Amino acid sequence: MFPIFLNISGMGVETEPAAASAASLSLDGARRALEDASRRTRQLIDTANDAVVSIDHKSVIVDWNRTAETMFGWSREEAVGRILTDLIVPPQHREAHHRGLGRFLAERSQQGILNRRVETTALARDGREFDIELSVWPVEAGDGSITFSAFIRDISRRKRNEQTLRATQEKYRQVVENAYEGIIVSQDGMLKYANPRALELTRRTLAEAMSTPFIEMIHPDDRARVYGNYLRRLRGEPVEPFYTFRAVSSTGEVRSLLYVVSDNYPRSAPEAERLRSAAVSVGKLVSGLLRSTEGRKVRLPRALSLLLAPISYLLGSIFR
Repeated sequence: MFPIFLNISGMGVETEPAAASAASLSLDGARRALEDASRRTRQLIDTANDAVVSIDHKSVIVDWNRTAETMFGWSREEAVGRILTDLIVPPQHREAHHRGLGRFLAERSQQGILNRRVETTALARDGREFDIELSVWPVEAGDGSITFSAFIRDISRRKRNEQTLRATQEKYRQVVENAYEGIIVSQDGMLKYANPRALELTRRTLAEAMSTPFIEMIHPDDRARVYGNYLRRLRGEPVEPFYTFRAVSSTGEVRSLLYVVSDNYPRSAPEAERLRSAAVSVGKLVSGLLRSTEGRKVRLPRALSLLLAPISYLLGSIFR
């Protein structure tokens, strides 16, 4: 008999030291992967456009990214370890914050501001209170501890712009409501707006004007002209800048009116495109002015021409 020698390791059977070495390498790889993931997450948080703030169950700040430093004026070293409400929450909101936090910890209730976007105000280091939008979500660790993280966005500029827009809209609304000229806005053949003067000229109530197709308010002999101009405007084609037609009231009374196309005035190409896009965005709103032509010569005064210039854009914004 000849002795037979087998290379056990070569056949794929690992010895105990080899298995331990492989397990060690596997743990090292997992540790490195976890460290890489943590490093990438840290980079994402630090470079985020929104402030990222995290607190523990006692409202102690545990994380504070670079945008938070810029937004609130406190460095990370100054903020971490401080109570959130003492640092950036306005006095009028502090009680609600602590009450909501306590409710969540006691009941795990998702009510309040958790897991949704909320608009509120915050405090900067200099005492300035400004508008923010924030999203807050809770995170429960394996040991049962809870932290809360929030994305916070400064929306103070947007709020100022909205306020300015509202003031501008109200100013022009007053102009439109009190104008001597009749002003109308139509969409899909129906009136969407008619100022008091337009109702007076067409001898209709607001309810009648809103429920009657605009073409039915026009004398049958003038409908082809008015509707043809209307279709050309929707296609962006040139139309008559102003023309007369006869309107028929709900009682059958016929009145001769001057219709002025409100968006037919000289403008630069960029401005024309801006207004055209605005008109499309509100669903093909078409606006115009009405003026009675009875008993006097038709003439378009310069003051009326100046009022026409912004009317399509403004009415599209105000009455959308």
